Amino acid sequence: MATLPELLKTMVDMEGSDLHIATNTPPQVRVHGHLRRLQLPEFTPAETKTLVYSVLTDSQKKRFEETMELDFSFGIRGMARFRCNVFNQRGAVGAVYRLIPETIRSFGELGLPPVLANLAELDAQLAKEKKFDRLNVEGGWYAVLRVPATRPDEEVAIELLEKQDVYVHPGHFYDFPADGYLVVSLITPEHEFKEGIDRLLSAM
Repeated sequence: MATLPELLKTMVDMEGSDLHIATNTPPQVRVHGHLRRLQLPEFTPAETKTLVYSVLTDSQKKRFEETMELDFSFGIRGMARFRCNVFNQRGAVGAVYRLIPETIRSFGELGLPPVLANLAELDAQLAKEKKFDRLNVEGGWYAVLRVPATRPDEEVAIELLEKQDVYVHPGHFYDFPADGYLVVSLITPEHEFKEGIDRLLSAM
């Protein structure tokens, strides 16, 4: 029977994110969101317990046997760190091991659209500014900013365009009933979006 370090090494080599261990099925690795069965025999209840217990301390074993669930993390030198959830499934021990990446990949490396990257950038910048916030609404490709209503939104939008080269929509374009709302596009290239938000917040 394969050891747990060998199975985890296989997952890392496959560029997988999770290793699933369960009874009456071969181990499975999640790769890009899809589970792939390894070419190994099905595990018996005794084999899954031996495999899962192989990295547990005595206190962790005791805690699991008392609660039938356990969350912990551990590392294998020269390989990686892993987060693990051990559980009881139909009277047998099962577990899921998740790879903890050593470096956080960018939105582009994760294959996520720039909308999410720009939204994260916007929220990070707004967290530093107490007089602005973002409406928690479903805006698709747009985000709605609430800004001090010291003058008409259209006047603010025109000034941002003329003086800062930043294009935003005044809130009334989207039927907001009062001033104090600006709508920004999230599909702008990331470096341009960051620079534009910097200018917008500085100008306000």
